[in-house]
Amino acid sequence: MSEYYDDRYRENKNYWGKQPSSMARIFFQRFPPTEGQALIEIGSGQGRDSIFFAQNGCLVTSFDFSMEGVKKAIARASELNLSIDFFQADINEYRLKKPYDVVFASGALHYIPQNLRVEIISNYKQFTVPGGIHAFMVPVDKSFIPKNPQDDPLEQNWISGEILTYYHDWKIELFSEEIQDDGQSGYKWAFNRMIAREPSNFE
Repeated sequence: MSEYYDDRYRENKNYWGKQPSSMARIFFQRFPPTEGQALIEIGSGQGRDSIFFAQNGCLVTSFDFSMEGVKKAIARASELNLSIDFFQADINEYRLKKPYDVVFASGALHYIPQNLRVEIISNYKQFTVPGGIHAFMVPVDKSFIPKNPQDDPLEQNWISGEILTYYHDWKIELFSEEIQDDGQSGYKWAFNRMIAREPSNFE
């Protein structure tokens, strides 16, 4: 995974663009962050979503497996005078150690293999404050959509709706399934969006 994206980030200063992802915009519209809200982004790429959240008052921690992505994220945050804790880490090895108000991931969880999903999602839930939120976009397999041969071979897409099974005990604020054109290769891809809230504050 690191070499796959290192090469792309080396070749393109803004591989994903500078604008926030659609998942970040949807989350922001539904749950505008409060000043000082602690947010961690899982798989930040070159930092576009983390920068967006920091610009809107969040205290952002952010990691990615690609050191090239992390370096460019740090450089852009510095240009914008933003304080963001960017660091390099492997999604399958790194575990949260302190609580967050928001755990956010847009297109990173499909690097978690099936045998680690329970453990990792449980860790994310454990280190979420009461009433905190998880906002995820998760690529999913569909039998009628051909696999893009340019995809990273380490990707392990989820089953449609699978992410919900890890949140049966949380309040589901949003769930959807969408199919879009890749925009770069001409292939289509499917994904689930989910926003779930930790239920301690609900009566």
